[in-house]
Amino acid sequence: MAVAVRRGPRVRRPPLHRRTPNGSGSASAVPSRLSVGGTSFYGGDVSPEERPAHNARAGLQTAVVDNSTAFGFSVTMTASYGALNQVAGSPSLLDIALFAVCAAGAFTVLQAVTTRAFRRRPSTVAREVIMLGTALDMVSVVLGLGAAIAAGLLFPAHVAWSAGAFSAALVFALSQALELMIAARLERRWGDSDAATDPP
Repeated sequence: MAVAVRRGPRVRRPPLHRRTPNGSGSASAVPSRLSVGGTSFYGGDVSPEERPAHNARAGLQTAVVDNSTAFGFSVTMTASYGALNQVAGSPSLLDIALFAVCAAGAFTVLQAVTTRAFRRRPSTVAREVIMLGTALDMVSVVLGLGAAIAAGLLFPAHVAWSAGAFSAALVFALSQALELMIAARLERRWGDSDAATDPP
């Protein structure tokens, strides 16, 4: 008994080479580009001598842009922990647990607010804006650290660890959002009309 086999649609692959316009028959390579996270890694349209240097720059840019926010937040919370240890005294295990929970809880609150209780799709900004905005991460770090120190001075020790972590994370995120808004305005002023948002 014969069994019919259904074949899926054929996928046309782009040619690796193309003929030159003069019809001489000699082939020229089509520029090849691999995009990773919005950063282009070139192959055929970059000379072999320049290709390693270009790909190294592209890889470094991708690593910096993709990790800058997490790096700034890590620095903020590490510095805040050390500052609270000096201002509020050595923490107990409960204080450490509350410090971690409250730091993460600040982002949960912001996500719920900006997405209307997780019912609205989040928007994104262009990578050029992220790169320019996160270049000012030192401002967000200093403000977040200042918020933690203020909480340690204003509240008793058993409250300072929770309040310091929450305020440091909250101030860091809000100040970085302000930096991205400023960066988007600068990009538009410099002539990039698509700097506001990128399609999700």
